[in-house]
Amino acid sequence: MRRAIPHLILATLTVGAGLATLVSVGHQPWSTTTVAIAEGLCRVDSPRGSQEVTLTPSLAGEATKLGLAWVSTNPTVTGHGVPGDLSFAIVSPRGGSCTTQIAPSQFRNSDGTPGRILAARISGTTSDEPSLQVLVGNDTTGSLLICNLVATAREYLQKEKMRPNYLNYFCPALTNHARGKDGVVYYESYDVNTRTNVVVAGGYIAHSPVTAMQVACSWNEPDASPYGCRDLVDSIFKINSHS
Repeated sequence: MRRAIPHLILATLTVGAGLATLVSVGHQPWSTTTVAIAEGLCRVDSPRGSQEVTLTPSLAGEATKLGLAWVSTNPTVTGHGVPGDLSFAIVSPRGGSCTTQIAPSQFRNSDGTPGRILAARISGTTSDEPSLQVLVGNDTTGSLLICNLVATAREYLQKEKMRPNYLNYFCPALTNHARGKDGVVYYESYDVNTRTNVVVAGGYIAHSPVTAMQVACSWNEPDASPYGCRDLVDSIFKINSHS
């Protein structure tokens, strides 16, 4: 049975660009390849065709079995840089199902607009296929997505004098997390009973506006799988990281 991935608690506060450490994805080898756009996955109006993306070498070797899905608060967006909108791309094995959600935040963005969380989950047809969950938010809302993984996010919330009880609620401390060589901060666990790997990662993916992303992957990885959760998570951050 597939286990639900508990996402790291969301909330927000205005994050200054000087405190946001942009995810660095230049410290490991990458491969650029073409992946088919998964038409109708996550959004009914997704464009047709394919797109060039940069993936880990292990994942790039399976490019013909992958699909790229765009998720956005604006149904016409298939890329970055639209003011006021949130969007991201997910690369995953073909044949999965997708659910999306736009959730309001109690905190406002630095420009005064209401904060929002854009979320999507892609699940395979069986437990032998990965389940991926991605959440993105700007400013304070985004920082609270990753504050129990990324030190600068929690430090900023403290500097802004967020009440300790709020900080403890929204940013429960995680032990055994580690910074990946690509700059993303990871928390990994393994369920012995279901033999399921769970990888949760967080990082800032843009400076203007300040944007944070959290990615979770749950998978009973087959022994012979050419790639794993870390390849999927790394590649999703790489595809979506921009300045």
